[in-house]
Amino acid sequence: MRYKDMTFGGDMRDISVSFEKVQQKLGFNATHNLDDGVREVLYALRTGLIQDPQNQRYRNAQFIVQ
Repeated sequence: MRYKDMTFGGDMRDISVSFEKVQQKLGFNATHNLDDGVREVLYALRTGLIQDPQNQRYRNAQFIVQ
């Protein structure tokens, strides 16, 4: 098994994001929270909606780490 360095060049900053501007400028309000998202992904895995979670189509590391 091969592992790829995912430390982003040693930059491991923890970034907090505020969506206040999105709400103010676009009028967007999220209707789901993180727990909802985790439950949705778990449901997709358990029911077979996502049949091969290791498939490259579900990976974004190739676009982040170069």
